[in-house]
Amino acid sequence: MSVNYSVRFDIYDKNTLEYRASWSFPMKFPFLPVHRLAFQLHVRTKSIVIEECQDLQCGVHGHCSRYVNTNISFCYCDEGWSGKLCDIQHKCDCASGSICLPSFACLCPLEKFGPRCYVKHQKCPCKNGGVCVPDDERSINYRGVFCICADGYAGPTCEILNTKIEVYFAREMANIVFGHVILSNLVDYYVK
Repeated sequence: MSVNYSVRFDIYDKNTLEYRASWSFPMKFPFLPVHRLAFQLHVRTKSIVIEECQDLQCGVHGHCSRYVNTNISFCYCDEGWSGKLCDIQHKCDCASGSICLPSFACLCPLEKFGPRCYVKHQKCPCKNGGVCVPDDERSINYRGVFCICADGYAGPTCEILNTKIEVYFAREMANIVFGHVILSNLVDYYVK
């Protein structure tokens, strides 16, 4: 009897934890003892339209959906349920505000981390519309979170308004204009 194995990717919105889409990739040579897989997933910034289907009867605890990269149907189960047809109930021991995944893992909101999402990150320090992104705990320079600044701002917490020089001429000038600019070390530090 031959068993088919695959790798599945489920994508969630990092801010709302809303389910977005799933991809499934078959393991082509299941008889090999080691596998190296490389995939490139194209996740749109706008919500992916999840194609509903009627192929599977997923019961009251799931709904039929399709993988983005194939035409294969699967049951996407409600929280606390798993199984091919979403008919196996399991206890969720994840912290409130997180999502229990069918693989018995927890999907944590941005301000929490850990195996069950009980450890809290520091409050988001980003200012001026900057977005907090959790840092990789394995990183040498681990800080908990780092900021992605909105246009026009810079600095570790997006606290610095980018300098901007606008030059206007009252009348039409020659094609060549020479200018002289002096930068201070402080400005140079945040430009890097």
